[in-house]
Amino acid sequence: MKLTTLSRLFNDSLIYGIGGILAKGVAFLTIPIYTHIFSTSEFGRIELISVISSFFSAILTMGLDSAQSMYFFKHKNDGRDIQSNIISAILQWRIIIGFILVIIVTITSPLINKYFFDEPVSHICFILAFTNVFFCQLLVQSTEVLRLLFKPWSYILITFSQTILGALFILLFVIYFDYNIKGYFLGLLMSSAIMAVVGWIFVRKYINFRKYHFDWWPKLLRFGAPLVPASLGLYFMSSLDRWFVQYFHGNEALGLYALGAKFSMLMSLA
Repeated sequence: MKLTTLSRLFNDSLIYGIGGILAKGVAFLTIPIYTHIFSTSEFGRIELISVISSFFSAILTMGLDSAQSMYFFKHKNDGRDIQSNIISAILQWRIIIGFILVIIVTITSPLINKYFFDEPVSHICFILAFTNVFFCQLLVQSTEVLRLLFKPWSYILITFSQTILGALFILLFVIYFDYNIKGYFLGLLMSSAIMAVVGWIFVRKYINFRKYHFDWWPKLLRFGAPLVPASLGLYFMSSLDRWFVQYFHGNEALGLYALGAKFSMLMSLA
């Protein structure tokens, strides 16, 4: 039994590892293309918008990814109906609260534009970036369900497809339609939205929208909410360098810094 468990652990880890390498490899190979079609200043603005939208992502997650894993296995012997109620409750939270947050951050985007950017950025860029985060959260939950169901190949297929689609859409909107920065975030949004739908098709047996599952929210949030400070701490640890570079040296310096930081993906591949 132990040998079977170790073998499964090794095989699944290998699959996830290969999938991660492929996704990061594609992202790394697109760097020369992006540096060709975007100026250094534009690259800096893209990086700062991404950093700001990542904060929105940390808030929307609310530790519910961990809560989903814990309660999914806690009620493993209670049947799939209970597990689908747990997953559906979190999905309903992300749809409802995510939609509200997208509206709020969209309304406040003029203030973000004024205080954090040297040159004004189109408000459409903020709307696209925040909406992309919304769909990414839906996508991530579906892929996490696949992990809980021990389906690594399906997980890799969806995550890798999102990376490929995102790159193709970005190139289409930026080069062919000349949408510039808007094209970058529109490309990400299109790939996230499409693959979010595909992801939930894969785990459709665990969706139960015949009723609202608000009764699960307090229990799930009691587990997940205490993890939010840790998530925010990790966010600030990974993004404060961007904020300091942008504040003291501007978007162009941030673009150069972000470009250099992306070469660290070579280390993460290992």
